[in-house]
Amino acid sequence: MRPHLITSSIFDLKDADPLLLESEAFNQEMYNITKRHRHINNQLLLLKNGEEIFPLLLKLIAEAQKSIYIDQYAFHYDDIGIKIGQALKKSANRGVEILLIYDSLGSRSTPRSFWKELEQHNIEVRAFNPIHWWTVIRANNRDHRKIILIDREVGLIGDFGIGKQYAGDGNSEGSWRVSALLIRGPAITDLEEVFLESWEEAGHGVIKKDLPFPLINIIWDIPFSFFSRQEEAENGSPHPLPLEESGAVRIISSNPNWGSTEIFDAFLLALKSARNSVYITQSYFIPNNRIRDALIDASRSGVDVRIILPKHPDVPLVKSSSELYYEELLEGGIRIFERGGSMLHAKTMVIDGIWSTIGSCNIDDRSFLLSYECNAIVYDRSFSDAMEKMFAEDLVDCEEITLERWRKRPWWKRLRNKLLVPFARQL
Repeated sequence: MRPHLITSSIFDLKDADPLLLESEAFNQEMYNITKRHRHINNQLLLLKNGEEIFPLLLKLIAEAQKSIYIDQYAFHYDDIGIKIGQALKKSANRGVEILLIYDSLGSRSTPRSFWKELEQHNIEVRAFNPIHWWTVIRANNRDHRKIILIDREVGLIGDFGIGKQYAGDGNSEGSWRVSALLIRGPAITDLEEVFLESWEEAGHGVIKKDLPFPLINIIWDIPFSFFSRQEEAENGSPHPLPLEESGAVRIISSNPNWGSTEIFDAFLLALKSARNSVYITQSYFIPNNRIRDALIDASRSGVDVRIILPKHPDVPLVKSSSELYYEELLEGGIRIFERGGSMLHAKTMVIDGIWSTIGSCNIDDRSFLLSYECNAIVYDRSFSDAMEKMFAEDLVDCEEITLERWRKRPWWKRLRNKLLVPFARQL
């Protein structure tokens, strides 16, 4: 477990001078925020939609030799969830170690019998933060991470869950637009660390039981988790692979138990350092005032800032809350696009064609402060080119929201937005 109290605070960055994204000063500041290194020599593959993600995932599961670690907010009991479950059982029967974490709220529709059946095949399953009367005080602290590790050598991280809505082409009815990043290389060590953090918290040490307050769980687990992590360290970790590619990756995560704001701080630093372009694709976008100020400051300094949001999200109240900030952002010169058709669930950002991020974190205070999240930051021009190409492809299906058009919206939409003001930050 990696304690990370607020060290490099968001307030420390308020008046900081912008740093060049490729400078050593930026790299050092990012390390000060995240306490994780930027690992070079990673092999990277950007995956768009379930039609690319799931065939590869099933292949990786089938070919696993030693271990499969899965941390998923949403693991549904449907055709895809059952298919993944069957593949896991086959690998477990071959002697592959399988550890699986599911969030008890995000996967609430999956019956207990499904998990029991996996356990009968020697798959270790842990439910994250079940809601009981004695744990309701932290019911908001969900494990929203989306991590899959194979043999401690290959990792998948992104904004996809396990279920049929994540498995299609991202355009047809019922198929959500999702993304993922496959990593092979030394950055896997940090991704594994994040997984083990979730694994420990889902298990709560020797008693395997939730206690009422977050820090009680952490304090209780520290002596036991210390020895378990020492054992992991002695067993060794994946060695850097001699790859031709040289993608630099930094893994960032947040943990509400420690008051960690490192993903927020990392995003804010990157936005403040933008010189040319900021392209954001987001499913749940409720930016706080610090993010809004950073976006507007960037736009007014000449940076091309564009944001793609879903026109028809799965949670309509989130869209109404996002709309509260449309006028302010549009007045600041930011271009906003709404993607029609299927649900947009992607959570990506690319800045200046060099700095990219992909993962589970939404741009809202729930992700920044309440949930357990994990993102990968990539420093690589080839990868950023692929991210920008994907952004351009999404723009084809979008309709731009102009300031003039927004000011002419119906009166009832204006009233609805005003009524939502007290509740928007609670979502």
